[in-house]
Amino acid sequence: QRQMCIRDSYGAVQRALGADRFRERITADLLKPRPGLRVLDIGCGPAVLRDLLGDVAYTGIDFNARHIAEALARARPGDRYLVGDATDEIAFPPASFDLVLMIGLLHHIDDAGCRKLLARAGELTAPGGRAITLDGIKEPKQRPLARLLASMDAGKMVRSAAGYLSLTEGLPVMVEQRVYHDLLRVPFDHCAMTLTPVLT
Repeated sequence: QRQMCIRDSYGAVQRALGADRFRERITADLLKPRPGLRVLDIGCGPAVLRDLLGDVAYTGIDFNARHIAEALARARPGDRYLVGDATDEIAFPPASFDLVLMIGLLHHIDDAGCRKLLARAGELTAPGGRAITLDGIKEPKQRPLARLLASMDAGKMVRSAAGYLSLTEGLPVMVEQRVYHDLLRVPFDHCAMTLTPVLT
């Protein structure tokens, strides 16, 4: 009962911040799902994005078994959910997915771990596919409240936009980066990266 109360409170805070609009916006602007896409959602949590993706072949991975259990309770037929680490524990053949998502993930991981994760995401992305990241940022010249909120994030590796971009150096990908200032109802800045494999 206590866990349910905490979950309800968390959901209320998310709604107050505009999380529903946030998810709808990034789905339309960044993810652009199409029927039939093979989607891998790394760090999917309870898979709150799943319903916005439509008729895709969806695989979600998260370390937190409780999150996966919650996602499974709402799963669509054919969805797959796995507990573990996509870089080490879950074996997929190369080019298995058309869309690889890492939403709100990189700012929880150190540089070496991020480089390993991004390299793995690139390997798993099929030709013509995309891997997408989205995280909060801290910048020297930033709205004071936005910087304060980024500093309070549970993730301790919040970087600048340039810092996130540096994680992709040396990878066989083309990177398109975009900074958002208006995804939430409070001042908060996000950096999105779209990684497209380069054929070698």
